Amino acid sequence: MEANLRAFHDLRHSAITHDAASGSSAIAVMAKAGHRNMATTETYLHLAGVVFRDEAERLTRR
Repeated sequence: MEANLRAFHDLRHSAITHDAASGSSAIAVMAKAGHRNMATTETYLHLAGVVFRDEAERLTRR
């Protein structure tokens, strides 16, 4: 059960980060993720901008 929960969390984290990296607005990412405040969402936005910049550019070209 714990492994399933961890896998779900990892997939959720990846999906939110990829959504941010693909250019979704901060408000859209926040709403889709169900975050109650922007500070939580900003963690994903920062990660997406720093770590996934190249990937975001590839998705944009697609």
